[in-house]
Amino acid sequence: MLQFFYFNILWLLAGFVTGITSFGGNLLAIPLIALVLPPREAILYGCISGAAVFLGVTLPYLKQIIWRETVILSLVTFPGIPFGIWFLANAGPGALLLAAGASLAIFLIWQFIGMRLDRRQNPVPIWAAIPFGFISGIMMSAVGMGGAAPGALCIFTALA
Repeated sequence: MLQFFYFNILWLLAGFVTGITSFGGNLLAIPLIALVLPPREAILYGCISGAAVFLGVTLPYLKQIIWRETVILSLVTFPGIPFGIWFLANAGPGALLLAAGASLAIFLIWQFIGMRLDRRQNPVPIWAAIPFGFISGIMMSAVGMGGAAPGALCIFTALA
């Protein structure tokens, strides 16, 4: 019963974070869920619960979606999913936690660098969404944290 309340409070906070930033709920929730569940189960739980949070955030913003980038990111996400599922199925708990921590650290570094770039002088072409979407598919299916790659793309293209 205590675990039930713990999960509900975590997802309430994760939903709040996602509502404010449009991503990051899984970045918050999965490491904290991994404190009480094995990492693989925490990731799977995060993928399922995170989908509900993302759907809830998407609906109010339908009119503001930049469809060209969204379609490209969505289409190239699918080929990355089998690689992430393979990693999730074959990696040990330590490797899963390391991958989750690395994805968070890489995003923070990208965010730090991206804030210092003058994007008007060096625009990022639309095809840049292809590798970011592919990486997002891998990361979401492997460690439940696929929002870092599209978030980094938004920083580099000044969409955020």
